[in-house]
Amino acid sequence: MYAALQEDKAPQQLSNTPFYGLSHTDTLSLEAGAKRNHQPFLQRLQATLYSIKNRWDVSLRRLGEPNEAMITVVFLAAVGAVTTAVAAWKCETPDEFPTLDSNFYSTIGSSIIGAAGLFCTIIPILRGTEVQVEDINLFRRLLWASLLLAIAAAFVYMYHTRTSLILLYLSSAAQLATTLQIINGAVNQIKVGLEEIEFLETELQQARQG
Repeated sequence: MYAALQEDKAPQQLSNTPFYGLSHTDTLSLEAGAKRNHQPFLQRLQATLYSIKNRWDVSLRRLGEPNEAMITVVFLAAVGAVTTAVAAWKCETPDEFPTLDSNFYSTIGSSIIGAAGLFCTIIPILRGTEVQVEDINLFRRLLWASLLLAIAAAFVYMYHTRTSLILLYLSSAAQLATTLQIINGAVNQIKVGLEEIEFLETELQQARQG
């Protein structure tokens, strides 16, 4: 009877092993081999993700270059001009004047937001801080043009909706141009600063050698 019980337990012990019919040493060898097979896949996956990240970073740096950035801005502005033209073409002439529908109030809201953006642009000037821009005279004209066009768009809408849409787009375009003026001025200032640092480092090295 004892022998029969031992025979009944033996299959259970074998079935509980990771690989039926293999010794413990063989089982460990198979598990280690499986892990080694997964390592190349993980390494390739990590290398692929790293390559994608590097390409993405390179693409972003290229977009920040002056020529590429200007092309991107001009392209987006052109798309905006096309959509504005389509909106003006499909805009229906109102039956009553002055027109005080829901779009009138949205136009006023857009004009106010545009004025707020212009105010944020001139905050450093109001604080007495010198703002480095590419062309100070052009910068001031663009500021005034953007503000006046935004105000005009709100009033013109009551009598000529299509013209109001065009004026609102021109106001946004002028505000975009003021932002580009600030960015180009800051980039030029950084370049001048780097050139001065390089010049001072060269003089310092020459003084040490002398």
